[in-house]
Amino acid sequence: MPESWKRIHWGLFAIVSASFFLDGVLFTLVPATIYLIEGLVSEAPLIFAVNSLFFMLGALVLGWVGDVLGRRLGLITSLLIYTAGAVAFAAAFWAGALTLPIALATTSVINFGVGGEVGPAYSALAELTPPRRRGTALMLAANFWNVGAAILAAASLYYAELTGDPKTAVLYTFYTAIALALLVLAARLHVPESLRWLAARGRLAEAEALAKRYGVSLPQPQPQKSSLRGYWGRIALLAIAFTAQLITYNIAAYYVPYAPGFAYGAEFAPINVAVANLGAAAGAFLLLPLIDKSRKLSFTAAFAGGLAT
Repeated sequence: MPESWKRIHWGLFAIVSASFFLDGVLFTLVPATIYLIEGLVSEAPLIFAVNSLFFMLGALVLGWVGDVLGRRLGLITSLLIYTAGAVAFAAAFWAGALTLPIALATTSVINFGVGGEVGPAYSALAELTPPRRRGTALMLAANFWNVGAAILAAASLYYAELTGDPKTAVLYTFYTAIALALLVLAARLHVPESLRWLAARGRLAEAEALAKRYGVSLPQPQPQKSSLRGYWGRIALLAIAFTAQLITYNIAAYYVPYAPGFAYGAEFAPINVAVANLGAAAGAFLLLPLIDKSRKLSFTAAFAGGLAT
């Protein structure tokens, strides 16, 4: 069967891109608004640290949930979790009851939900798109995280300038994120199930029909070599790389304005988030000529560029 992009692939790309866009929005909510909350701005480093732990925990727990329930229900579950966290934060803030424990709990729920999203979103494109342009599709879809983060940070600034009231600006920013989550929920009802999950559950007829519909082959089980040159070696390498990315990029893009003694003050946070993520969005396009020619070269170039800067 010839490998070509069809309308069905563009539909899948749109759904996954919208998911990454929403993840960027939700992940940016706290760093882009907490500077407006007088009682919490001094506790920002603690909140970010706890949120990061729950982001990691969400990736582990919701990854397992996706293995049990399937990709579609897993993605819907994660969306409902972080939407509930955003609603609870906004409600507590509106009622004047946003204490530090409540802020820690609600923002950690948001990050828990977002943490469980990346794997299923990546796998949807990896399984169901033609290999020839798969790298480009994955990179461009994931890049919508940066776009969503930049837009949400800009919206926070706009609301603050428009209303002149920090409380209203925070609420408007959270309302925007909640409205976007409801829109993406409608799209996720149409996300295709995982081919591997269907095959593992013995639903081969459904898997074969879905593979035929998308013009791809059913994935074949691969032996997991125990050596560092096999499966676990790749896991270790990617874990190290993404840990380095989180330590460096997240600190620079999201957290540094809240560091004690930062030159421009915490009110610079949404500008910092917006500019950093705009730069990240532009940087993705620089790697497009490489990504489908050599994963190793593009990965190394991105890592080296980030390290240098």
